[in-house]
Amino acid sequence: MHDWYNAGYINPDVSTVSDDVTSQLKSGNYLGTIGSLVPGSNTAMATNVGVDMVTFKTVEPYAGTTFASQALWAIPNTSENPEKVMEFLNLLYQERDLASDIDSLLTAGLEGVSYNVVEEVDGSKAIVEQADGDWSMWVPSEPYGNYFTIPRYVPNEASIYDELQQFNDKILEDGRITDAFGYVFDTTPVSPQVAAVTSVAAQYRGMVGYGAMDPEDIMPEFIEALKDAGIDDIIEENQRQLDEWLASR
Repeated sequence: MHDWYNAGYINPDVSTVSDDVTSQLKSGNYLGTIGSLVPGSNTAMATNVGVDMVTFKTVEPYAGTTFASQALWAIPNTSENPEKVMEFLNLLYQERDLASDIDSLLTAGLEGVSYNVVEEVDGSKAIVEQADGDWSMWVPSEPYGNYFTIPRYVPNEASIYDELQQFNDKILEDGRITDAFGYVFDTTPVSPQVAAVTSVAAQYRGMVGYGAMDPEDIMPEFIEALKDAGIDDIIEENQRQLDEWLASR
């Protein structure tokens, strides 16, 4: 990253720029960005930015807990009827024949009001566009139920879900899934250290993560600050919990 920074590949003001990635790319002053290679992501970025985007793969796709956990659901302890909430979640994820229309309704809204059908494939709403003409995410960012039953948004092709399924299957076939998939670290026993380390990381993120400083100069200082904040305690506790989790599998 430091080499890239010195070569001019990274904005020298990167640590202070507050604009989001899409806005920066739209300005026409940037060559590209580091992002996801999930099918459809190229189309999403190109549509948002307004120019074609070319993807260069630097890391093979893999399955990790962090991404998977973004799609979890929980019932709040303040729920007036948690049993019914659980029944509804079971309906969304188990009763597929019944729930597909519910998935579409909750995620995309009402046909003719929230979206218009552009193309149908085998009787399903393969491609839709927002009723007001604006372009949304390549697929809704918060899909309900089965991801593959909700409408696909333009400008994607009807085959986008087939491509996504093949993408997922290939990860499993190649075994690119961590042995710790499903493990989540409970930070409660070391919460003061986590708060301190988080503060240190925020302080050094720009200098280290964006390559603004020579690593030979900044890394010893960064590591010492992390140790002073208690990162070794966090690592030890995390390893203890992971060992117990693996032993219980």
